[in-house]
Amino acid sequence: MSRTLTWQYLSPLHVTRIQSAASDVSAVRSILLEADAESRAGYFSDLTDERQIRVLVDYFFHLLRFARQQSMTAEKQSTLVSIAYHTHKESMSKRLTVHDSFAAFQRLLIEHSVHRPPYSAAVFAVDDAKQVVDYVLGTYYRHYKLYLYAFSRRSVAHVEAVSLGDLNETLPVIPPLTRSTPLVQWEAVQAEARRKELERLKKLEDEETARLREEQRRKAADAAGPPMPAGLKAQLESIRSKIGQQTGERIDELEARLAGIEAKLLAHEAKPSSQLGPKPGAAGAPAAAARAGQPPVAPKK
Repeated sequence: MSRTLTWQYLSPLHVTRIQSAASDVSAVRSILLEADAESRAGYFSDLTDERQIRVLVDYFFHLLRFARQQSMTAEKQSTLVSIAYHTHKESMSKRLTVHDSFAAFQRLLIEHSVHRPPYSAAVFAVDDAKQVVDYVLGTYYRHYKLYLYAFSRRSVAHVEAVSLGDLNETLPVIPPLTRSTPLVQWEAVQAEARRKELERLKKLEDEETARLREEQRRKAADAAGPPMPAGLKAQLESIRSKIGQQTGERIDELEARLAGIEAKLLAHEAKPSSQLGPKPGAAGAPAAAARAGQPPVAPKK
């Protein structure tokens, strides 16, 4: 069995009674309210405002009159009213936009226009669906914002003034002029305060200068090492001078020897190959040693 909204609100008996009393508006409204109570559908149970109930009953009344004008059967009339109510309830509770509300209406209408048990049942034909869409667009969705305003909950803002007491800004207490300080006395007090401030800054500057001097003296003493006797200091200076003199003489001697070796190598390389001495061997060892940067060694006899 397919899940449909047929006979959920209006039974065949209710539809028949409405068709019999079609010309009496008050009678049709009474039948709609009775149908809600008898079918236990609860279409109007969650509405506490009498004006909202009248708006919804008028919507169903004009929808049924449209269905009769289109010669729809009792099954189609009952299904159409149920679809309209479910769409209206979802739209008002979720405050849907016009596009979202119409999409929900289309979904329910299509589910009742296609034979696909148990998901849908073909209650309406294609022509019926087109006529219903045109009617709903021209009536309900044309005044959708009015329905949304009428069925929305009222929000009341309560504004209360709270006294914060001491937190409020208050004016400072200004003493009278009779208790004020003469200008000469006030200037003297200010001058004395400036003098004391300058003295304090000068004292801080002197202390910082003395600290820096002491720190420099300590660093110089650490670099010079522990104090030594005068005789030991003179002996140390003599040793340093001798070592420096010997080191300089040794360096000069090595540089002179290297210059002589380089001169010999240049003269040897400038000679033709036929004037060169014997092949490298015992006699050629001094030349090889000279090329290697080492002093020549005399051959053993």
